[in-house]
Order: sequence, then C-alpha cells, then structure tokens
Amino acid sequence: MKKIFKLLVLLVITSAVTVSCDYDESEYDSLFNEYDGNSTYYLQFSDASRSLQSAVDNDGEIIDIETTIDVVLLGPPQSQDIVVDLQLDPSSTIDASQFTLSANQVTIPAGETSGSVTLTTNTELLPQDENLKLIFNLDAGENTATAGTTLNYDIYRIKFCPIDGDLAQFVGTWTGDSGWDGPTRVVTSLSADGKLQITGVGVAFMTGYWGEVITSQATLPMDVKPNGDFTIAEADYFTTTYNGAVQPKYRLKGYGRLDACTGSMDLYYDFVQPGVLDSYVDYFGGQDNFEEHITLN
Repeated sequence: MKKIFKLLVLLVITSAVTVSCDYDESEYDSLFNEYDGNSTYYLQFSDASRSLQSAVDNDGEIIDIETTIDVVLLGPPQSQDIVVDLQLDPSSTIDASQFTLSANQVTIPAGETSGSVTLTTNTELLPQDENLKLIFNLDAGENTATAGTTLNYDIYRIKFCPIDGDLAQFVGTWTGDSGWDGPTRVVTSLSADGKLQITGVGVAFMTGYWGEVITSQATLPMDVKPNGDFTIAEADYFTTTYNGAVQPKYRLKGYGRLDACTGSMDLYYDFVQPGVLDSYVDYFGGQDNFEEHITLN
C-alpha cells in the first residue's frame, strides 16, 4: 500500500508541474497579443460634444482655442494603420479659414485603439461675442459606429475691449446691489502716479449686517493688468466701533475684473482682523466670501 500511495503522489505532482508549464492563453490575452486584420471593429468620436471659449492673457493678447479631436476604435486593435477622413458638415457656422487642423485625417496606428488631430482656432478671425458651430462627420464605411459619428463643438470668442493703459475710463462711482442690507457705492480714483485706487468696498456689510460704525476708511491701490484683471493686496482698511467700543482694525484683500466693453466690475474680497484669536480670521469660514458686481455711473 505504501508503494501505491507514493506512486499516486508522484503522478499528481508530475501532472501539476505539466499543467503549470503548458500555459493556456485566454481569449482576453489573445485579444490584445494578436492583431486580427479580419476582426470586426467600429469607429466613433470621443467626447463629441463640447463648448470651447477663447481667452485673453494678462497682456491683453488673444489666446487661441487649442484642443484635440479624438477618434476611438471599438473592437480589438488592428494589424495595420486605420485612416479616416474628417468631413466638415455644411451646417457648420464656422468658416474653414477660422480654424486649422494638424491633419485632415485621423490615423489610428496599428496595435492602438485611438488617434487624434489638433484643432486650433484663428481667433482673431472669429466674430466677438458670438457662438459658432463646428460640426464634423466621421465616415468609415461599414466600420462606422451607430453613434458618436458626428462631432459638434460650440466655439465662442469672448468680447474683449482692450484697456490700452487708459485707467481714467474706470474712474468714478460704481453702484449695484451689495447683497448686505442695501446698495453698494464704490469709488475709484487715480493716484498721483496714475494708478487706479478704490474705496467704499464693503460699507453696506459693515454698517448694515455687521452693525459697526466706520470711523476711518482707507483708499487702496489696485494692480490692474492690461486684460482688466486686478488684485487688491491685503492692507489696513477700516477702523470701527461697536456699541461705542473700538474694534480691532480691519484689513481688506481682493481681486476681480474690469470690463471696458460694459463699464462693469466683478469684485471679490474678504476682511481679516489682526489680533483676533491671535490670527487672521476670514469671516464666514473661507476666502472670497464677499462679491459685488457693479457698474460705473
């Protein structure tokens, strides 16, 4: 009996070793290790619906829209390159001169499952403040998928009026709804060196909702970029009293954007108080808690 048992054990071990050496490739492994040139596949656009918007840099220069148009393969990788034409749909409202493609065909290399071309707008040729439609169709014959074969992009060039160094156009009284117990009244002026400066920010909040009496108020410099973006560096701003008691001095910090086209200002800011709880305290739990969207009178 001992000899038979030993023989059986030997056979089992030998069998296990034999199986482990003869690796049986699964269908999944075969799919990605062997390219079948006759296998069925389909093509479609990836992310076929998007809204794209131009921008302006800090110097007021136009930033073109640049993005990729991606075509994906549905099915196993192929043994040879797949090339598909992009066809501009006649219902597009963007003109062919207003954009460029890195290629008029998308190539999916052999063994890969996607390919792309780069789309770049000629933004200076686009009309301002107008949505244009860019529509491409994908036609891969019998390999065309049943969905995702039409690419539809909304192309928008923002309306931008350059400042050209003329900060005097932003001098005056700005009004609007503060959102804090009444209207806001912000005043801008030019400093002796021709820089824009601001005061009146947050008065409605401080005297209304917060219930303090302002005893002094500073005029703070604004660092304005050529594209209209600005910052207000943190600086002493208000001194106040509450029920007759002098309060710790308030500091203000902020940022925003001036729009020379509409004569409007988007202003985001916060108050901090040195010495309160031995730290700066941003009211209401975070930064940029206050905002005003105001218009120059």
